[in-house]
Amino acid sequence: MIEKHWFIFRGDHHLGPFSFDEILGKVKLAELNDEELVWREGDQNWLPVSEQPDIRSALDKENAEIIQQEKTEQARRLTLEKEKQEKLIAKQRAIEENNQREREAKKKREEQVRKKLEEDARAREEARAQAQAQAQAQAQEEERKREELRKEEPPPLPPLPPEAFSDKSDSENENENKYQDELEEEQSTVEGTGSFEILDKDLGGETTEYEIEGELKGEFEEVNEVSGTKVYVSIGLTIIGVVCLIIFMMGFLPGERPLSGLSTGNKDALENVRSRKYRGRADHRLRPSLKLNALWLASNFPGEAAVFLKLTSIPGRFLGGENLEVQSHAVLRGGAALFDELEFLTGDKLAIGEYRYEIRGKRIGLIGKFAKAFGDKPVISELKVTKESNQEFVFKGDFLLAPYTKETFAAELTKYKSVVNKTVIKPLKDRLERYKTFLGLLERVNNIYSAVMRRITKGRSIYLFENQYNEEVGPFLRDLIIDSNRMHISLINLKPKESKAYEDLMNYGKDIGIVASDMVTKTRRYKKLGKERTESLLKAFEQKVQGLRSQGLSKVKALKGDLAPFLDISQL
Repeated sequence: MIEKHWFIFRGDHHLGPFSFDEILGKVKLAELNDEELVWREGDQNWLPVSEQPDIRSALDKENAEIIQQEKTEQARRLTLEKEKQEKLIAKQRAIEENNQREREAKKKREEQVRKKLEEDARAREEARAQAQAQAQAQAQEEERKREELRKEEPPPLPPLPPEAFSDKSDSENENENKYQDELEEEQSTVEGTGSFEILDKDLGGETTEYEIEGELKGEFEEVNEVSGTKVYVSIGLTIIGVVCLIIFMMGFLPGERPLSGLSTGNKDALENVRSRKYRGRADHRLRPSLKLNALWLASNFPGEAAVFLKLTSIPGRFLGGENLEVQSHAVLRGGAALFDELEFLTGDKLAIGEYRYEIRGKRIGLIGKFAKAFGDKPVISELKVTKESNQEFVFKGDFLLAPYTKETFAAELTKYKSVVNKTVIKPLKDRLERYKTFLGLLERVNNIYSAVMRRITKGRSIYLFENQYNEEVGPFLRDLIIDSNRMHISLINLKPKESKAYEDLMNYGKDIGIVASDMVTKTRRYKKLGKERTESLLKAFEQKVQGLRSQGLSKVKALKGDLAPFLDISQL
């Protein structure tokens, strides 16, 4: 049976008896403070709890055991942490070595692809030069053969006399020459006198003379005036017809625009599209240049048009970290337009991958002006080039921006995603989870402190907070700080930017520990905790917790933003 021979003096009476363990329990729970008097059977006087040797000895012994247990536990954890750190460092080194091998292999593959492209280009140049040489030699051979044929041609025959082309007899020729002489004689007579005579044999051979100088002069002037007006009208109509013909010729037969900087396959694909006949609906095709820094558009749309391009990368289908959005403008002329001045709304350069585009075009040039000025006229509005539906167009679709086929791109995309997952996504996710854990521990510290402060009335009773903190928060917070520091040290030389991120993470954990330590030290200063002092302490530490909470939430938001190009935000 447990002996109970301890008593407590409170107010004007004493409480008890209690066992020694019950007295110690009340002291630990702050139900018995250091100034209250206790007495044990056999003692001469009532003594304060703080001066009772058996109680102080028991408390000191228990505290010494707790401290020793904590030291032993800490040494065990440090040993485990050291072993864990060594394993993680070895694993990190193996990962880095593997990444280095992958980078070297990728670099080797890229070098092989580049050499193959250069060899193909040299082969095409040699084939083109050989074809040109053969064509030149063939032309020289044909010129030589023509020269030999000219030398072998017989000399030309002498020209035949004019009589050879006449089908009349000699007598007929003599009569014709005689008649011609008489006609010339009469003409000279008319020119000399300003009048002429007509011999009318039916009137008995009488000769009638007509004076023409006065009577016919006015008639000749009237005829000349009418003829001049007709000439001006004809010239005007001719000019109008020529202008219309030029306009329609320019609309239907635009000059060919040379395509350059393209692979043979892409060039043939573009030529195929712009050679098609326009039937009221424009066809198109978009292809990248060899350097992947410009885009060619081909279409069978007749005439000239101003075209505007909007290009957007398809998430998860391109070899880049940030989604791209690009716009540009050009002029479609001769069935082709070159977008070589790209404006990046997001991102800074085109990356290999799949893109979604929208191209809007509007007719310009002489045809566009003609349609705008006369397109509402009944007759002109029925023409093909002036119809309202033929003035604007919209092209939409997807295309692959890559120097290789879709099958090769799919394989490269799989490799790229694997590398990005190891080198980008996993580190970002790891830091995101660590910040979330720190935030959870911060909330737990704040909740424990608030609950304890509502129960205690003396500052030294804050050890209740310490005990619960050491059980529920301290070990996890300490492990996470140590591991973040290990990551910081291991990445200093390999990845300085990531190393700095883990250093910030470690400092954030330390700040949480400092707040918890301040909660203990500042609360213990006060012997008695009134309502006002308790509320003041709670308010002060709530502000510190809120500052750390805002800092952590800001880091979480930034990490989610970094992960957004790679993952759907709902998965975070």
